[in-house]
Amino acid sequence: MAAAIIDYSRTPDEELDHLAQSIYNSLNPNAFFTWKADVMPLFQTNIKTFREKLEIVMNEPLPKNRTAKKEAKKVLTSQMRDLAIEANVQSQGDLGKLQTTAFKLAKERAPIGTLPKPTGFKVKSGENSGELLAMVDAYKDADMYFFYIAQVPVPENIDNWRLVPSTSCKKTIKGLIPGKQYELKCAYKGASEELIFSDPILIYIQ
Repeated sequence: MAAAIIDYSRTPDEELDHLAQSIYNSLNPNAFFTWKADVMPLFQTNIKTFREKLEIVMNEPLPKNRTAKKEAKKVLTSQMRDLAIEANVQSQGDLGKLQTTAFKLAKERAPIGTLPKPTGFKVKSGENSGELLAMVDAYKDADMYFFYIAQVPVPENIDNWRLVPSTSCKKTIKGLIPGKQYELKCAYKGASEELIFSDPILIYIQ
C-alpha cells in the first residue's frame, strides 16, 4: 500500500520552499482530495511566510533572522505533516492518487522470501508454573516469529506441534503441564511459506 512521507522537518530550506509550493499547486485543486475552506489559504500563507524569512536570512544571516526562519519552517512542516496524513487517509493507499499530490512517497519494502535459520534461540521457565519464555535474536526482515512446541515424544510432522506466533522476538507460552518434558523450535517468517527451523531445545516444565 502506497503512502506519502509525512516528515519534512529535515528537508533543506530551498528544497522545502519548492516542494511545498509544488504540493500546494497539486492539491489546489485536486479532484481526488477535499479540504476545509481555510486549509489551502493557510498553507499558501505559511509557504509565503517561510519564503520571506528564508530570503531575509540569505541576505542578513543574523541570529534573530535565523530564529524567525526556523519558526516559520516549523509551522510549515507541521502543516505539511497534517496534509500528508490526511492525503494518506483520503487516498486509502492508492498510488495513482498519491502521485498527483507532489508529496514524496515512501518506498514500499519488497517482500522478503525464505529467511535464514534463527540465531540466539533460548528457552527458560516462566514466572508462573506451566509457563515458558521463548526468545530468539530479532531479525529485521521477519514479519513474524513462529515458536513451535510439543510434548516429548514429539510428533514427526511439525504441523502437529503447537504453533505460537508472535510479532515480538520474545513470547511467553502458557498452558503447559508441569513435570513434563517439551521440545521447542522456532523460525523467522517472511513472505515465503518455507521455514528454516532453529536447533531444537528440550526443557522440563516447572
